[in-house]
Amino acid sequence: MRVLLCFMTCIYALHAIDFSGDVRVGHGNYDVYGSESVATGKLKAQLVNETTQAHAIAEFLYSDRYEQRRYAILRELEIRRDIGSYSLSLGKTVRFLGALEGYNIADVYNRKNYLLDPFSKSAKLGTWGAHGVVYFDEADFSVSVKLYEEDHKYPVSSTPYRFFPWHYDETLNVEQSRYSPSVLGVYKCAPSDFLELQAGVFHGYDSKRIFVFSNAATLTQNAYRATKALLVLNAVFQESIFKLEAVYTDVTQEKNMNNYAQLGVGIEHGMYDIFGTDIGLYAEYYRYSYLGGGLKNVDLSEVYDNDIFLAFKWSFNDVGSSEIKGGILHDIKRDERIVKIESSSRIMEHFIVDAAFLQSVAKEDTPLYFMGDTQRITFGLTYNF
Repeated sequence: MRVLLCFMTCIYALHAIDFSGDVRVGHGNYDVYGSESVATGKLKAQLVNETTQAHAIAEFLYSDRYEQRRYAILRELEIRRDIGSYSLSLGKTVRFLGALEGYNIADVYNRKNYLLDPFSKSAKLGTWGAHGVVYFDEADFSVSVKLYEEDHKYPVSSTPYRFFPWHYDETLNVEQSRYSPSVLGVYKCAPSDFLELQAGVFHGYDSKRIFVFSNAATLTQNAYRATKALLVLNAVFQESIFKLEAVYTDVTQEKNMNNYAQLGVGIEHGMYDIFGTDIGLYAEYYRYSYLGGGLKNVDLSEVYDNDIFLAFKWSFNDVGSSEIKGGILHDIKRDERIVKIESSSRIMEHFIVDAAFLQSVAKEDTPLYFMGDTQRITFGLTYNF
């Protein structure tokens, strides 16, 4: 009887859970590295009732050539409880902040998944912690507490998207403890119909790392604590959206790092029903300011210094939701650039074909330089369920 009761409980639980996900198989050609065939995918399980929500997202990557580009991870695992105007959650999840299209300066909470693709905004990893939100009439205030600081994993020198030409020891050295909490508080409001504002403060381990040689040929990562003030603005005028992201970072103790500031401004303009299609145009500018001495060029975010980003998105509004996206990031001072073009189309109810081209050209002694001049062409087929 107990076995039957347990079986029926499991069947009921599975029936109440919604499953979704995708699997993609593709191929990539590189100008420096050998080509690879890749399989990626994710599975999401979600349970929702009147007051409680829970979800889990598992993700995998498998390359037939590069061992380091093989993993299976639990990217998110979170349970949330809504009580009146309050929402409380606990687990591993991704918290996103930002408004710009090319690079989000204000996205300071989660780690980036460099093994998957350092040039993708969506390549993020979940963080273990707790999250609370209180909702007001036209605003909300949220607090996120990161409970554990994890390693940053980077591709090795023999792998595409390599970050360092030296051996890398991914063991994390911390200023205090891995369990020292990092706290992010954000106030979000809409003062008018055309303006949205997010203002926040972060205190804890910086998403950047200091890299030092433990011996003649091995780099190690060191995490340091900092306090950040951030601001995100969206202003709508007719068919255009004006955007701003700004972050000021005060380094608490680490002597090798000084304070720094980041700024991003941009405009997004939409043109609709152009021969049945929609076109989005984007123009953005990024600035990175070192406020004093200390180490420089230790993180990919420092690429976005005196850079202009120009991009477009062309949506065909057909049954396949076909679209083409393209953009160029150009460093005015160093004459570096990254060019990316992507296309995708749904060919049947559950299948999507895609193709992409990326090229980066770097100058000496910059984060992009250590990755090497890179050109890649990829194409793939995705099954959604």
